[in-house]
Amino acid sequence: MDHITPPTGGTALASDGVARQAPPMIVSASYKTDIPAFYGRWFRNRLDAGFADVVNPWGGTPFRVDLRREAVDGFVFWTRNAAPFLDELDRLGIADNTIVVIIGDNGFHLGEHDTWGKMTLFGWDGRVPLIISAPGTGKGGAKTAALSELIDIFPTLTDLCSLPNPPQLDGASLVPVLKDAKATVKSAALTQHPRPALYWGGGPEALPKVMGYGLFTDRWNYHEWRDFKTGEVIAQELYDNQNDPLETVNLAGTDEAKALIPPLAAQIKTMTKGTQP
Repeated sequence: MDHITPPTGGTALASDGVARQAPPMIVSASYKTDIPAFYGRWFRNRLDAGFADVVNPWGGTPFRVDLRREAVDGFVFWTRNAAPFLDELDRLGIADNTIVVIIGDNGFHLGEHDTWGKMTLFGWDGRVPLIISAPGTGKGGAKTAALSELIDIFPTLTDLCSLPNPPQLDGASLVPVLKDAKATVKSAALTQHPRPALYWGGGPEALPKVMGYGLFTDRWNYHEWRDFKTGEVIAQELYDNQNDPLETVNLAGTDEAKALIPPLAAQIKTMTKGTQP
């Protein structure tokens, strides 16, 4: 944890009038040198230019209160609406034959990894909340560490409803995990983002320069960046999800990574077979 600045303190007043702890600021000095240069310095450059909405976290000052309140409000909004929705199912007498899936958008950087917003390969960005209520399946309220992807939701629903799946369907049913929280249905999850992240701003013929693939296993987070035109791997990142869950130390290029990266790279190649690049 010596790579991380202490989280800033303070609270944010949410829209319901309740003061809550504001999101912490996590910044690693090593990010400036051990991640691919094409990640850019958008956030830090905006700070250097006097970004009006943010106070420099490297100076130990927390975000302006209104921005931090908005971040908290995102959590407050769904918690305030999910419970009444589930209560209404009970009131209507249909809770026992209604499948409920609650998902959220991917994570949002607030300066972590020198990034503002989304569209990175880091777990801070790639993870999403997923809650499934399937009456008569498994134990209610159970939590799982099993890996899953959003493409698994469709086959899970067809499985629960005893419906046939269309051919060439991606994803796997999560019903085994719903029945037993210790079960697993896949060994890895995949995410991808291009660089430049908003390349389409260059016009209808614009293309990314590189495409990034992030592979998440129960132990490792491996990022692979490929030249969009040639498919050549031009950068790699490897993070130890067990000992470095915030992904502060890129192990790619170390002796430890020499034996670890090839099987992870082979898994990405298999999972992206038939895709471009």
